[in-house]
Amino acid sequence: MYTPNGTDAQRWLAEKNADGSVTFHSKTDPALCVDVTGASREPGTPLQLYRKNGTVAQRFYIGHAQAINESKNPYILAPANDPGQALDVAGAGTADGTNVQLYEQNGTAAQLVDITFDYSTGTYKITSLASGKPLDVDGAKSHDGANVQVYHNNDTLAQRWSFEQLDYNRFRIYASCSGLALDAAGAGTANGTNVQT
Repeated sequence: MYTPNGTDAQRWLAEKNADGSVTFHSKTDPALCVDVTGASREPGTPLQLYRKNGTVAQRFYIGHAQAINESKNPYILAPANDPGQALDVAGAGTADGTNVQLYEQNGTAAQLVDITFDYSTGTYKITSLASGKPLDVDGAKSHDGANVQVYHNNDTLAQRWSFEQLDYNRFRIYASCSGLALDAAGAGTANGTNVQT
């Protein structure tokens, strides 16, 4: 481990395998893969870089999203400038186009989301538990201020998101249709502040 420095030594290329596992290649030398030394199952076994060989020692499962699906342990997305607020589906609405806003955390389904990873696109879908519908950039718009809503699942880039980890539990979330970040309008923290890209 090393302090984040933005170099290729800290970047990895993920290769999906037929069994659903992922092999991580070093960006500095894609012929090298993250490898469990000796394919050991002992706690504390070090990881190393090793030439790709297709063995189980180089296959990993990303369990984060899968664990959410299996446990139904949902997430709350809170703005960094006021962790007491949460992304909230207005009125716990279920209609297409229902607005997403900020509202003080209250534990209702309007503020709970399921996050699932799609290996084929390398993106995430964020689904409201209140409506069963994904967060969606209205009309897949690519300008600043594009509104975020819930909308029936249509598998478009308007409903795909990527996460950039900033530290242990803080992320910047980007819309795949535009590359713009999920944003609280005007950095607001009041109830009803609009969520946009």
